[in-house]
Amino acid sequence: MNSQTKVCVIGAGPYGTAVAAHLRHTGVAFRIFGSPMQRWLSQMPKAMLLKSEGCASGLPDPEERYTLSSFCREEGLPYGDYGKPVSREIFAKYALSYQQKFVPEVEDVRVTSVKTTDGQFAVELSTGEIVPCPHVIVATGLEQMERIPQELSTL
Repeated sequence: MNSQTKVCVIGAGPYGTAVAAHLRHTGVAFRIFGSPMQRWLSQMPKAMLLKSEGCASGLPDPEERYTLSSFCREEGLPYGDYGKPVSREIFAKYALSYQQKFVPEVEDVRVTSVKTTDGQFAVELSTGEIVPCPHVIVATGLEQMERIPQELSTL
């Protein structure tokens, strides 16, 4: 247990890793939980194309240098700012590379519950560990949405 953790990020897809990269860049102590890009790799259709243009499909790195365009150029992959659809496969490769570059310490463990206690959150992991932290960011996409908490039901 790390009592210095200021933020727990739940979800290791594109949004969770982007948030964690920016937390690191600003010096905020965090932990991030989830299987990197799991939903994109195992649940999205293999032949899926992103509906956004290439220039709008990158992940925001803190120094604005690790773009989808630069990744595709370095890897010899097809890319176009406009008019060339980005495949799920290319985006997932890019997002995994981004995660490994900016947030290599993703903890591949499932969060089983988040509760409030003593003015902060208690994040329980499938390992049994309970992580106390003052802030939690949920970036899980649509996975695990069978139960919607009452507080979120009107959103």
